[in-house]
Amino acid sequence: MRKETLKVSSLFWFILEIILLVGFLHPLSASAKQKDVMRTPIAPNKSSETVPYPNLKKNHNVWVKVSLAKQRAYIYDNKKLLYTMYVSTGRPGKETKTPTGIFHIQNLRGKYFYSDRFKEGAYYWVSFAERGLYLFHSNPVDKNGKIIKSDAKEIGKKPTSQGCVHLTKSDAKWFYENIPTRSKVVIEK
Repeated sequence: MRKETLKVSSLFWFILEIILLVGFLHPLSASAKQKDVMRTPIAPNKSSETVPYPNLKKNHNVWVKVSLAKQRAYIYDNKKLLYTMYVSTGRPGKETKTPTGIFHIQNLRGKYFYSDRFKEGAYYWVSFAERGLYLFHSNPVDKNGKIIKSDAKEIGKKPTSQGCVHLTKSDAKWFYENIPTRSKVVIEK
């Protein structure tokens, strides 16, 4: 009876080790998970991912990384990737490029703006640099609040902005409502 118990116990631990070993050798990487949940085709009014937005109340060191090369914004808690968003950043050029470096979310945000100078506005804006000059906000809209389709179709693909970071309308609303003031923003080429 004792030998059988030892055999069953040994077999249990052997199977458990294999399960754990396989799990560690073949984990689904963050980038693989990310590709599986990214919305395709990109929809200008919907979230970038097909899964729910993260609950940031559970996370205490939230920060944002923007990749100009990939046209993506990544929401992190410490080193853990929480969510990925399609973006469109500033066009190349001295007057229109998105600044690179380390910034912080400023205590300036709003639900809508319109610029006569640029003949466009946006919903759900959040400032990250130069007191409202550089913003995260929705795809641009015309004076009637309608999405400018020529800009929206490029989100996640190429830069189209005057230097701000364009998000889908759904992502911009969530960003506006959830990313805390003073959160770090890292913008890299």
